[in-house]
Order: sequence, then structure tokens, then C-alpha cells
Amino acid sequence: TLALDDDGAVTISGTWSGVTVSHNVKTNVTTGSAAIAGMDVSVTNDDGSSTWSLGTTVSGVAVTLDSDADVSAVFGLAGNTMTVNYIGERSSTAASTDSTQAKAKYSKASAAAYSTVAISRALTSGATLAATYKSSDESLTLKASVAF
Repeated sequence: TLALDDDGAVTISGTWSGVTVSHNVKTNVTTGSAAIAGMDVSVTNDDGSSTWSLGTTVSGVAVTLDSDADVSAVFGLAGNTMTVNYIGERSSTAASTDSTQAKAKYSKASAAAYSTVAISRALTSGATLAATYKSSDESLTLKASVAF
């Protein structure tokens, strides 16, 4: 497939044997994804900088790992859900000198690694109770919500 957007960027994409590949000629971003033997795999190369992620479900637990050293696990039973995340350390990134270019990058501040644990319970009344702990600021957030 060939696509042309309003900015003049040409994107070439296709799917072969369950593997999807896409390349944007203007931004020089290439992406690929596939589901292989029960694992979801995605890879992105953004002008020479590559990132990836792997995800699978084992015994009802959805697990994801990515190239930033982030790990998440989600599992639940009968209206209860628990999500555990580890967010890896981030180094700072400088912004592009010309933010008007198609390949412009924005700056990011560095951040220490941290974890979160969220537990939620869906009640038969339509309400949801949730508690989230975040290790970076040692906060505990409690929420109650109702869907109408």
C-alpha cells in the first residue's frame, strides 16, 4: 500500500504472512509488528533509534516487556483486576534544533525508575472501586466511580 498525507509524506506498508511492515519516507520511521506463537512483537526504528515490545498472556496473566526496561502484568478474576508496572529509569533527551522539521524531537527530563500497583473492583451496581500505589512519590490514590 502506498499512502500520501497532506504534509507530503509517503508511507509504504504491507502485510505478509501475518507480519506488518510500514515505512514513512519523509520521517524515516519504520515499524513492524507480528503475532508469533502467542507473542505479540512490535519494533520501531525512528531514524536510527530502535524500540521494541513483547507481549503475551500466560495462565490469564497479560505480560508486556519493552526496550525501555518497562514491565507490566495484568491479571484479574470475577470483576477484580490487579495491574503491576515497573517503569525503567529514563535518561534525559535533548530537543531537536529545528522543531519545524518532520523529524523533530522534543526534550525529555530524566526520571528514576518506579513501580505502580493498581487494584480495582467492579461492583454489580456499576460502581468501581480502585486503589493505586506509586513508589516514586509513595502515594496511594483511592477512587470510586459510577457509570450511568
